[in-house]
Amino acid sequence: MIEIFKEADADIYVVPGNSDISAVVAWFCKTTQRNFIMLAGSDMDFSPKILENPDGSDNYGVNNSLLLYSIRNAVRHVVQNEQQAEMARKFGVSPVLIPNPVDLERRYPKDRALGQFCG
Repeated sequence: MIEIFKEADADIYVVPGNSDISAVVAWFCKTTQRNFIMLAGSDMDFSPKILENPDGSDNYGVNNSLLLYSIRNAVRHVVQNEQQAEMARKFGVSPVLIPNPVDLERRYPKDRALGQFCG
């Protein structure tokens, strides 16, 4: 994976979500003087459990210390809503809020949704 990052030779590396991969990218950027930007994919990316239990792990088995490393080593954090912004601030970061362009509250009737795919 590191060879791919080196080959890309980018000034800025952007990763959606907080995961073990974002921790690797954060480490690569820190050691090569590049910029790492973390895009919040969900509220889980700034879960209070990361701070409360740094030795624990998330729902996918990723160690919370890696998730905390990603957060602490990003030069910028982009969040989708005010709730994520508030959660991010608890980690001592000042996020940039870019609203999700998709209305996540919108619901479609089941028969209409199936009709779009079946005919």
